[in-house]
Amino acid sequence: MHYSPIGMALVSTSGEYLEVNPALCAIVGYSADELLATGFESITHPDDYAADVVATKRMLHREVETIRRVKRYRHKDGRIRWVQVNSSLILDDNGAPRYFVSQIQDITERKRADEDLQHANRALQTISNCNQVLVHATDEATLLREICQVMVRDGGYRVAWVGFAGAESDVKTVAIASDEKDGHARIAWAARGGEQMAAAIATGAPAVCKDLRAATGPWRDEAIRLGYRSCVALPLLADGRAFGALTLCSGEETSFDVSEATLLKELADDLAFGIVALRARVNQRQAEAALRTANERYERQEAALTKLTKSNVSAPDDFTDIVRGMTEVVANTLSVALVAVWRHDEGGTVTQCQDLFTWPEGTHSDGLSLSQDACPAYFKALAGVEVLAVTNARSDPRTSELSESLLLPYGITSVMCVPIRSRGATAGVLSCKHVGQSRRWMPDEQAFALAVANLLSTLLAQSERQRLEQQLRQA
Repeated sequence: MHYSPIGMALVSTSGEYLEVNPALCAIVGYSADELLATGFESITHPDDYAADVVATKRMLHREVETIRRVKRYRHKDGRIRWVQVNSSLILDDNGAPRYFVSQIQDITERKRADEDLQHANRALQTISNCNQVLVHATDEATLLREICQVMVRDGGYRVAWVGFAGAESDVKTVAIASDEKDGHARIAWAARGGEQMAAAIATGAPAVCKDLRAATGPWRDEAIRLGYRSCVALPLLADGRAFGALTLCSGEETSFDVSEATLLKELADDLAFGIVALRARVNQRQAEAALRTANERYERQEAALTKLTKSNVSAPDDFTDIVRGMTEVVANTLSVALVAVWRHDEGGTVTQCQDLFTWPEGTHSDGLSLSQDACPAYFKALAGVEVLAVTNARSDPRTSELSESLLLPYGITSVMCVPIRSRGATAGVLSCKHVGQSRRWMPDEQAFALAVANLLSTLLAQSERQRLEQQLRQA
């Protein structure tokens, strides 16, 4: 027994050591004298002792002759040692129990290798399931939510969440999943326990905490209470830069070894690629939709200009009819609530609304007026541009003077005004006024309004010539 390469011990029926060999002392780190002064309970992991008691009773009751089991010993330095124990009961000549003979083999390294293999296999299976999610994902939010669910359900992690880099060093949680036990508390903890995630995003490298009990921070105690033992944050990279991280917490102390971390890094890279691909797909769809919308606008504008040009080749005697027709066409083409044509007086200091068309109600009105004295910035802005396109009309200094008299009463938020020129001077204005959320006037819309204003300038000059010719004939 003394020279046996494996641990051996004689144990009394009440659990005290009667004799131990050097191999057992080496396994647990205690001297022979220290072991002989106590029993096997003192070095047995608390979670395994109850099973030892059951096994001992079964042998004492002669239910079995030998017991073989895997258990944990606590080494003198605090480490956990996995052992395989084979125990048999020795009887005296009268058949009464004398003591147990136990053979103890240290299987710690084999156990760790088995656990590493299990972790790697679990990670491979999880990656496979995540890849299925990636293949079938149609939108980013669903992808992130389902990836987190797979990590918890199939990967065996206690909580999984994804965060994206925000302003400065902030991290915004965009998806999270937790196991059912104490789930709400876990999710609340993850929302604030993002130190590892922030580190992974900042460095672009995995941030691993193998023992949360040794960590610091206000979230550490809550993590221990929830049963977390280890944590890893894996950066999500695009073009060599981390835009987010996938973070996993485990209840096992041996999680995130080199092989498992390598596989998880592969998963994070796949997830990052999937996110980028989905965003590119969304951007492409948005670009295609924007192109279709633009083409539709171009077609409407071209048709409208063709209609206006053909119908106004020769100006009618009543220029008001021209104006009413044009405001209707512009409003319907641009889908703008208020379109008006304003005519300046001879001095160019007062402008009078000749026609105001309200869309989609389809009503015409007139009579409004604006003076240069009341709106000097507005008149000055019109004199120096071809198109005055303003998104926030109430705050823009070029148009804010119109707030009390025009913008607020009609609920106008955005305006586009195009001067109507005649003989080098501003003779009037074609105005488009949008009601509702602020509107950015597209370049093609500005070009269309300018073309209509130029047509109005031409027709205005033609109408003026006809008026002068009629006066000459009458003279």
